[in-house]
Amino acid sequence: MRPIYETQNDRRAEAEFSTLLSEAFNCSLHKLPIRYGLDFSAVKNGRVFGFVETKIRTNPVHQYPTYMISLGKFISADALTQATGKNCRLAVRWSDAWGYVYLKMTPDIIISMGGRRDRGDEQDIEPVCFIPISSFQITFLKGAS
Repeated sequence: MRPIYETQNDRRAEAEFSTLLSEAFNCSLHKLPIRYGLDFSAVKNGRVFGFVETKIRTNPVHQYPTYMISLGKFISADALTQATGKNCRLAVRWSDAWGYVYLKMTPDIIISMGGRRDRGDEQDIEPVCFIPISSFQITFLKGAS
């Protein structure tokens, strides 16, 4: 079994971001069990209309030309979409903005090997997808530098 690296601060930041998303999309987000592979179901009028994976980053949105995410997240999103017909979104909060993109494979997404190397966990290196930042619908945060 893999270690869980999520901290209490990570959970707090995710909860704050989910509140922002709920308000922006006029819905409620319900935390999903880990077996679903994504973070939340998006609900309006008692019905699930989509799924959301959230990420919090400390860098500004335009620091990198792409956003890297595990291919496993795309696989989970594809399985949920195939099973339910509902869209899956990746929502990212950067230091100066937040944005979202639908987790759907497109020709401009590059699949490569990558991941983080700072934890010394060999399972952190895996197939990843590089999504162009230009693919995101971005909203800049008020007061962010």
